[in-house]
Amino acid sequence: MLVPERARKCVLFVGAKPAGKFVPRATAFAVRIHDHQHLFHYLVTAEHVVSALLRKDHDIWVRANSKSGPPDEVKIGLQDWSFHPDAAYSGADVAVAPLSFDENTDLDPVPIVGPDSVAATHDVITKTGIGVGDEAVITGLFLSHHGQQKNVPITRIGNIAMLDGEPVTTKYCGDLNAYLIEARSIGGLSGSPVFAHLPAIRTIDGKTTVPHRQAFQLYLLGLVHGHFDIQNLNSDAVLEDGERAISGIHSGIGVVIPVEKIIETVMQPKLAKIRLKIVEDERQKTEPSLP
Repeated sequence: MLVPERARKCVLFVGAKPAGKFVPRATAFAVRIHDHQHLFHYLVTAEHVVSALLRKDHDIWVRANSKSGPPDEVKIGLQDWSFHPDAAYSGADVAVAPLSFDENTDLDPVPIVGPDSVAATHDVITKTGIGVGDEAVITGLFLSHHGQQKNVPITRIGNIAMLDGEPVTTKYCGDLNAYLIEARSIGGLSGSPVFAHLPAIRTIDGKTTVPHRQAFQLYLLGLVHGHFDIQNLNSDAVLEDGERAISGIHSGIGVVIPVEKIIETVMQPKLAKIRLKIVEDERQKTEPSLP
């Protein structure tokens, strides 16, 4: 499979500037939604990425590539972040912030709400037949080679290992309703987008189908939370990417927060109210005034 460019162009790097120079720590990606007949863009990453930087008293910066010139570096204040409204109960490891960029920013946000959505919700998974064994694509930060003059996201290819099963027990979020993929998620990939890839022609139970007209299609399955690490030969535990095990073996199984949790976060009442206010203000600017 040739991974389409949009899978990389949605990616930004999250980090800090401890000595005035951007140091990447994790991955974020841009999404867009249709609401009130307007387009809105958000930055998405894992909540534990934001929490980890704040615990170290770092300001949070994101870096996005530009079509010309150096990459854009933007500080995102704590007040700009929103988390899943039921995170304390659902364990949703999601953080979002409003995102604005100009024509020179080299970003291609992933549509997750609206007529052009590529979100792999439960309904879409059922309709398209996405299932265990299908290819999973991760694009994000490789700390050992992140790029000096611009962001250089890497791509990892794996397979969906579990979609429906018992909750996954994690150290950070407790029991998660999550997906499992067979792919080595490593430090830096926390918050990365995970796409399910469907080929142009599929054969399921001996029946060949053409699921869509395009030569390929990527559906956003969710974001990377972490991976299973076997700390000894008799047990394993889920670590958030970037957390170091005292001694352990990477199991090769990654944990993915479902895209529904991202949608629930951006569509929560607090953010919906802000979007409605923006739309109403824009309408007032364009409405004709009485003489």
